Amino acid sequence: WSAGNQPEAERMLGEASRKFGSELRLVFFAALLVRSRFDIEAAASILAVVAEHAPKTRQGLAARYMLAIDRRLEPQKSFTVLGKLAMESKPVDPLVVWLYAIAARTLGQNKHGIVAYTLLLKHVKVGSALLHQTFANLLDREKRHKEALPHRQLAVKLEPAPWSHDGLGLTLYHLGRYEEALKIFEKFAPKSPDYALIWNHWGMVLYQLRRDKEALEKMKRAVQIDPTDPDFRRDVETVRSQLK
Repeated sequence: WSAGNQPEAERMLGEASRKFGSELRLVFFAALLVRSRFDIEAAASILAVVAEHAPKTRQGLAARYMLAIDRRLEPQKSFTVLGKLAMESKPVDPLVVWLYAIAARTLGQNKHGIVAYTLLLKHVKVGSALLHQTFANLLDREKRHKEALPHRQLAVKLEPAPWSHDGLGLTLYHLGRYEEALKIFEKFAPKSPDYALIWNHWGMVLYQLRRDKEALEKMKRAVQIDPTDPDFRRDVETVRSQLK
């Protein structure tokens, strides 16, 4: 997992949790791996096992509160209690802290998520590529782009996929390093014909470089891939208005 290969970690933990079902820490870790990529339905069944079989443990309680958040059963109250469990209990349980960080991302509690990821990385040093990508997303949303950049770079190193390069390109865009971002999108967007976000981000960079016609082309491609996203349509109209 800390080597960046989350899919392999999920496979191994899945097998281990089925073989050693009484080892609920393994089951809890498996649930977090699934939930970290926002597969809420699949994670719920695994979290429920931990909540049922270890109801008084810290991880069992954390699983219970996460299930309440995902089911929208007093999510803010559950989030507050989960936060105390993760951030105030001693000794620190990195897995519970990670779950709290995931909950913060789910509820748009960016600042709480940043605090949680910071604490988590004091204990695990390096997480999966997805963990660093999610942390960088929160930092970017709080306009802490310089802090986000090393996490983007680490995510790319751990898992050099189009989605990790897209994140790196986006942070470079926010830092005004448009030419560097452009090189990334030029290389990886064509390899991702169904990944709408990377095409939209490519267009955003081109727009900042005053290459409006090319920007419109890329943004229209994002809309074709995902016509339901209002942000993509808004960006198309913004650029189109500049060309009139």
